[in-house]
Amino acid sequence: MTPVRSNDDIERRVLTTAAEILMEGGLDALTIEEVTKRSGVAKTTIYRRWSGKEAVVIAALERFVDDFRHIDSGSLRGDLIVLLTDAAAKYHSPEGKLLAALGSAMEQSSNLAAAVRRNFLEPKRENVKQILRRARDRGELAVDADLDLIHDLLAGPLLYRRVITGQRLDKKLVAGVVDAVVRGFAPSASSK
Repeated sequence: MTPVRSNDDIERRVLTTAAEILMEGGLDALTIEEVTKRSGVAKTTIYRRWSGKEAVVIAALERFVDDFRHIDSGSLRGDLIVLLTDAAAKYHSPEGKLLAALGSAMEQSSNLAAAVRRNFLEPKRENVKQILRRARDRGELAVDADLDLIHDLLAGPLLYRRVITGQRLDKKLVAGVVDAVVRGFAPSASSK
């Protein structure tokens, strides 16, 4: 084994290896033993930092899937175009392959699914809902708009194309989804 020199190096090697294994073979292939073998980091070192493979998966997600950037263009449509354009680019990157593998892994492990939802997905969902609340406060969304439903309507078409049909996520799709949401949840003329 190659000696590991720093905590940053240990983390990078373990999490990069874990992400690669997850993308190649799914959750069943991801074992601490395999991470140890491929990363050159001792099993005891891994267990000192993470409680097990589920914790390693969460840490890999947090490391390799960029944090949500602050978006505030001043308009709902502008914010959502940036949001979905960023998401589309992410789905076509190596991160996208990791996210696709994650769905299958979550099906296999209810503990992993709960941890991913709590530690990774919910904070990202909350960031989107902040964009939607600002738009509602500006009068761009109906007062009673279901923000959870809007979030799901924004994410669904991208996930469907990425995972099910394999089609590219292009500007036309992004604009179509955004325009459907903006029109569908706009305040009615009578409520103005």
